[in-house]
Amino acid sequence: MLRRMPVLHVGIIGLGAMGSALARALHAQAATGARGATTSATAAAATLASASAAASTSAMHDLSSAPTVRLVAVSSRRHNAAESLARKLGGVAAVSPAAMAAHADLILLTVGDSELPQMANDDAFTPGLTVVHTSGALDLTVLQPAADRGAVVGSFHPMVSVVRNAAMPVQFEGAVVAIDAGEATGTGNSTVNAQLCALADALHMTPLVVPAAHRARWHAAATLVGNSSAALVTHAEQMLRDVPGDAAVRRAALLGLLSSVVRNLAALEPTAPLRSGISGPIARGNVPIVERHLAALQNGEQRAAYQHAASLVWLAVSPQLPPESRDALARLLATVDLT
Repeated sequence: MLRRMPVLHVGIIGLGAMGSALARALHAQAATGARGATTSATAAAATLASASAAASTSAMHDLSSAPTVRLVAVSSRRHNAAESLARKLGGVAAVSPAAMAAHADLILLTVGDSELPQMANDDAFTPGLTVVHTSGALDLTVLQPAADRGAVVGSFHPMVSVVRNAAMPVQFEGAVVAIDAGEATGTGNSTVNAQLCALADALHMTPLVVPAAHRARWHAAATLVGNSSAALVTHAEQMLRDVPGDAAVRRAALLGLLSSVVRNLAALEPTAPLRSGISGPIARGNVPIVERHLAALQNGEQRAAYQHAASLVWLAVSPQLPPESRDALARLLATVDLT
């Protein structure tokens, strides 16, 4: 049964990259006595109000009286992994998935998308329990078996990059998290919205309601930015492999460049198009420089990577290019050779 506020007891099932990162972050905020900033509470209320014309004002919540979020238990298919993390954190129980409902008010399912249907079928998900998945691509229908048993359901997808065995802890603070409790379609639960906002507040994140109809596009955008940027740097590093000097310095050069791009984009006026932050030869319509780049890239994979990435730049800036250079660049970038 849901415990009386002001404490929201959270359990995490699944200790891959996302589950482990959330467990550490939630435990850290509790250990320091941290609570979300007032601005986060204000943003949460605002996003709930603007999520959909179908969403009623009952979706608004006063987060000044939001519950304190406390991580109480973790669970994994490999119980020794849960025990190891629980020992490192301290004050957290390592339990089986079936036993999680006895410890938590809200259960985060941080498992792979393919595992969610089976996880949602757990008989332990009973009335009074909130079951939340962290998938970016899937909507709430995947949790319907839990809802049929009386649990209330939601989703919580942080827009952050999470990788296994990262040397640095994941930075949730300041990031946006997509939440959904089904209220935009009239099928949700306002209590879940309040809990999801409290969870975001505890992590110092800004919640944004992303209903089911928009989930695929949300995840596609996340994939484009989060995965493609890392892939681009990977290919760029390969291009520099034969450049003399320290490999660590070459990598630092690329990562520093990437950081400067993010800073420049973040500094733009909110109404300015992001393409105004794109620089370089394609944005200037400099055909000879692009020809020189392609001539230097004799490796088929590297050349293909350049053409693919440069094509994305061309798509973004082509409306502002003179027709002659726009068409010349299009011809240069049209053929991708993977040999």
